[in-house]
Amino acid sequence: MENYLKSIYKYLTNSVEKSDIVFYFKNEKFYILSDKTNIDEFSANLIKLNARKQVSFKFGVSKFLESDNVFSFLSRCNQALEESKVLKIDLQIK
Repeated sequence: MENYLKSIYKYLTNSVEKSDIVFYFKNEKFYILSDKTNIDEFSANLIKLNARKQVSFKFGVSKFLESDNVFSFLSRCNQALEESKVLKIDLQIK
């Protein structure tokens, strides 16, 4: 399992912008922090990841708000991810 997670981490790291930060938290969830101000452009780039790989990723995307702290931001990302799974879509923005 560890090699599997490392290979996903490497794939994601090599697929996003150099300034983006990829990290693994738990329960096979990876987070990508990006400084892109255009959430639609960032989301489009994530969708392209699925087109290049045989494995299908589900994404929950959110923008960090001024009123956010780390916990509220990650919670919103997790909610979006769960919605993408339920709706059987690749990406959900919240």
